[in-house]
Amino acid sequence: MPTPATTAPTAATPLLAEVRQLIDAARQRVASAVNAELTQLYWHIGRRISAELLQGQRGTYGQQVVAELARQLTADFGKGWSERQLHYCVRVAEVFPDAGILHTLCSQLSWSHLRLVIQIEDPLKRDFYLEICRVERWSVRQLQERINALLYERTAISKKPRATSGWPPPSLCSRRVKPCRPSCTSPSNWPGKSCSATPIQRSEFSNFRDT
Repeated sequence: MPTPATTAPTAATPLLAEVRQLIDAARQRVASAVNAELTQLYWHIGRRISAELLQGQRGTYGQQVVAELARQLTADFGKGWSERQLHYCVRVAEVFPDAGILHTLCSQLSWSHLRLVIQIEDPLKRDFYLEICRVERWSVRQLQERINALLYERTAISKKPRATSGWPPPSLCSRRVKPCRPSCTSPSNWPGKSCSATPIQRSEFSNFRDT
């Protein structure tokens, strides 16, 4: 009589756990590499558009350039190249004129994180969210919620930025830039900007409030 085949264990084994970890780690590296490459692509596109807009003194000319470019790119590459996306590209190049700084940031934050932060006009406020988001490893949703809940406005930093010890940290000082002048690429002029995330509870940011 033939011996019954041995049934493989269904419970997680050390081998299965290790292989899962290898797969998950590889996925994370690929996602990080793709995010960094796309973010740098957007930066280069934004810098090139900015150079073109400066030649035409922006204004109505800039709006026409961006609109036509968006139309042509959408025809060539499909969705993902709207006027709004091109405005984001220009903005990220304006906020981070140093490609090296952006390269460091996009290794820690996704394009979706950066897209939220670059809409903030105040440089100190922008640096605050970049730094705390990086350190606390917030998701995009968490970042949006804290911006909506006015986390920065509730801190001592926003009320007395120069008197607050240790802020901004040295890592942020090098990327401080002057606010961009209002133009067709300024977030204040972008259409349809709205936030729908649910505000977080006061207790969640008690450590950041002014005493």
